[in-house]
Amino acid sequence: MAIVHDISVNYNSTIDVLAPLLYDFSYDNTLTSKPLYVIMHGWSLDKSTIVAEIKERVINNYSCAVLVPDMRGRPGGGGNPDANGREIYDIYDAVQDVLSVYSARIDSTNINIVGYSGGYHNALMACEKFPDFFGVVGMFAGMSDYGYNDPDGWWYTNTGNRALLTNWIEGIVPYPPGDPITYPNRFYVRSGLYFLRNTKYSKCKMYHDTADILTPIINTTKVQAQISSLSYTNWDIDISEPADAQRWPHGLPIIGDPGEPTIQAEPIIFADINSGNYKNPSIDNAGTLSIPVFLKTKNFEIWLSSGDDPDVSRDAGEVTYNLNKKTYTIRNNNTTLNSAMNVILKHYGLSASKIYRVTVDSVTTYINTNASGVLIYDTGIYGTKLNANEEITIAISGVDIMAPTVTVIGDYVGMVGNNKDNFLRFLTPDNTYGGEKELFLRTVAAGWDYGIGRFDLSMIPTNAVIVSAIATFTRSNTTVPAGEFSISGHLCLTDWGVTKTDAGINDAANSASWNETKIAPTNSKWAGGGAVTASDYGSAGPITTGNMVDAAGTKYLFDFTEMARQWVLGDATNLGWFLIRSDAINNLVRLSSQESLVPAWRPFLTVTWSLPSTGITRQSHTAIHNGIAIM
Repeated sequence: MAIVHDISVNYNSTIDVLAPLLYDFSYDNTLTSKPLYVIMHGWSLDKSTIVAEIKERVINNYSCAVLVPDMRGRPGGGGNPDANGREIYDIYDAVQDVLSVYSARIDSTNINIVGYSGGYHNALMACEKFPDFFGVVGMFAGMSDYGYNDPDGWWYTNTGNRALLTNWIEGIVPYPPGDPITYPNRFYVRSGLYFLRNTKYSKCKMYHDTADILTPIINTTKVQAQISSLSYTNWDIDISEPADAQRWPHGLPIIGDPGEPTIQAEPIIFADINSGNYKNPSIDNAGTLSIPVFLKTKNFEIWLSSGDDPDVSRDAGEVTYNLNKKTYTIRNNNTTLNSAMNVILKHYGLSASKIYRVTVDSVTTYINTNASGVLIYDTGIYGTKLNANEEITIAISGVDIMAPTVTVIGDYVGMVGNNKDNFLRFLTPDNTYGGEKELFLRTVAAGWDYGIGRFDLSMIPTNAVIVSAIATFTRSNTTVPAGEFSISGHLCLTDWGVTKTDAGINDAANSASWNETKIAPTNSKWAGGGAVTASDYGSAGPITTGNMVDAAGTKYLFDFTEMARQWVLGDATNLGWFLIRSDAINNLVRLSSQESLVPAWRPFLTVTWSLPSTGITRQSHTAIHNGIAIM
């Protein structure tokens, strides 16, 4: 018998600021490149219930490695249980973590999962949310519906666990109400019964006994009926009865446990795993998949969220995709929710740090991929959110552009543009500061000071593709004590004035103040009819942080790329920008203005842009920030 190494590992979530998460990893040190067998513990239990007997048996009998993740909020682990919501992503993160550390032990193309009782549901939904990740999926005597269906859902049939399920259904503290009558969508998105079409690509094996009273057999017979209606041939469902010689009772595959007979399923499951027939599954090149909050494939990932808290798991949709054409039609299926839904699409496998054209319902924008070749489209930034039963079609294509040009816009040698800046002071609301050599930025504790300015982009062609636009501001003072401050950049939505005499002195009659824009002769008030308000600027865009003790001359960079795209394309009139402090430190931060006596400290914008080659027609887009159009 081989020596089995069994270690406990802490790892981090990649979707939440959450640590530690926990898993146990067991392997035979003499084996390499073997299948990974993920085992999910029961509902309300933890990884300690998957005892050494189980792990040693399957490692010795079937030459595999074993991973046992804890669900959130178990002893020693971080987070709070959320009953099949975001925590299903933790299973994927655990696999990726163990692959990164123990890659020599595991065949990364042969990842499999089994679950017992509540783990049955975890394994089922892991298969539905990650449809091309797990080769073989085994499910033993569990629930397929936490409670969306009345009267067969588990919330209705298992009154002993009803209170805990109600508390866990969101996974945040304090727990909000979570009953299926008041919040049906929270239960719908956690029900493996309604997303079974995503299970087409794995070998799925389900075992249950008709005498099970903890998770009634209706959980499996309903799955059986759905699979039959889908005409899927990749499923094996084995239902035993009390008179059968081989039964599949509720429990764990441990000698002496009520679930001991389930040990007999292991050679059946491993015959499929070790056959190699189900390694490295892949989805069809074109098709339709369900989105229970999120969906991740090797080619793309989609997240849905609505309401004030994007971390709440309650949104469902579907996507009709074509991988060859890189098109996605995403629909909002939230028939029981009134709030609009945000969609985030991540498309993988593109060229790194390149520009791609993204067309959404005939409206086009340009988006850079990141260093990993991932393109991210977020309706919260680039387009309107989806109401119930609405859909959007997103098409991605390459952009053929000429060699990029770099233009530096500012008031210094070698720079261009008719630029302006100012600051607005709450404590002296009628004073103007357009000729000052500094921009004052202060938080509300001492009365707001806002920086405001405009970079002139008129020299950049209106059909240019903006690769990047980085604004540089320079600190002109230092303060104590130390403390982190943050400054957010915003689109200016209201026109404003700043003029100076020939001697460079501020012209108070025509320069904006806190109370007035000074756009003569009319419309001298800000958008709210008086003093400057949030109606005069868009929601927070680029954010930069610094420390109060940073020395004079310290540079702070802001990513103005999206703002510049809108200004150049004409989707937003270039009325400039606001700089607003978003921290609570009472000290003043001063940045050099266009009038600084140190020319190298004056603000400037470095724009990298290119012209598209022939055959590309420019179309504008409306940018949306937090649901508000900023045109």
